[in-house]
Amino acid sequence: MTPEQIDLEFEHMENDRKARDGKGEEYDDPEFDDWANETEETDGKLSYDYTVSKTPAEIPDDDWEDVEP
Repeated sequence: MTPEQIDLEFEHMENDRKARDGKGEEYDDPEFDDWANETEETDGKLSYDYTVSKTPAEIPDDDWEDVEP
């Protein structure tokens, strides 16, 4: 790791410690909240309800392959 990456890792550890101790900074980011809600709605539209067909697919009688011993 580069020295910058090591410093950043220590900063993250310090922020995590503060959050666990209840001393973390509180902030509000309405743009992020709007983006998160929009993304959640979009993801919800991408999912679909899959239902199995009620009638089984027809299997033709000649579906078998002849294999010579």
